[in-house]
Amino acid sequence: MSQLKAKANNPPEQVSAVPNTVKPKGGRDLRGMVLAQQQAAVSPSSSGGMDAQQAALRPSPAPGDLIRQQEQLASIASAAAKEATLESAADDSQSEEKQATTQSKHPMLKRVGDKIGLGLGILVTRVLKYVPGWNDPVKDENGKDKHHIHGADRIGDHKLRKRHVELVGPIIVDYVKTLGTGRIREFLQGVGDGASRAPGETYRREVAAAEEKKAKEAEGKSGWWPW
Repeated sequence: MSQLKAKANNPPEQVSAVPNTVKPKGGRDLRGMVLAQQQAAVSPSSSGGMDAQQAALRPSPAPGDLIRQQEQLASIASAAAKEATLESAADDSQSEEKQATTQSKHPMLKRVGDKIGLGLGILVTRVLKYVPGWNDPVKDENGKDKHHIHGADRIGDHKLRKRHVELVGPIIVDYVKTLGTGRIREFLQGVGDGASRAPGETYRREVAAAEEKKAKEAEGKSGWWPW
């Protein structure tokens, strides 16, 4: 009876869920292994877990920023498309003009018009020599004599004058662009081309005549240039 009372007064110690005395072959007790597994489950130990946490903490772009980026990309794409369209239109217009000039249906009329425009242009340029103001030298913005105009370059000390500047020819050429295809267009195109060349051609002929006259005078002879 005394032994039973002693057991009742002294209850048996609670047995832990993981006994401390049982050890695996590696030497670690089971309690330590369970605690290590629980700690590994709570805190990420791999780089993948850390990357996931960093990605979760990284701030996402605001909706306004995304809209601005989309607008910038759209404007860049629109500008590139517009530039490509303009280049294509320019290439088409150049090819049409080239075909119009190379595929002449009435080349004889065009050549006749060119000769008429050139002859009349030279005559008008020579007559303008006696009109006040038209024989004045061509000046640049600094008040110096020009050495180049459209259709002619200065030769030696022979000055380029206002009557040597193209005037009537380009007006005729611009007018021809408004006409439809046909004989009249090609004839007037030739007239415009010849009239555009006439002032520069007149200058070169006048220089050649003056140089020949100077050379003959140096030899003691007098000469005369038919032009």
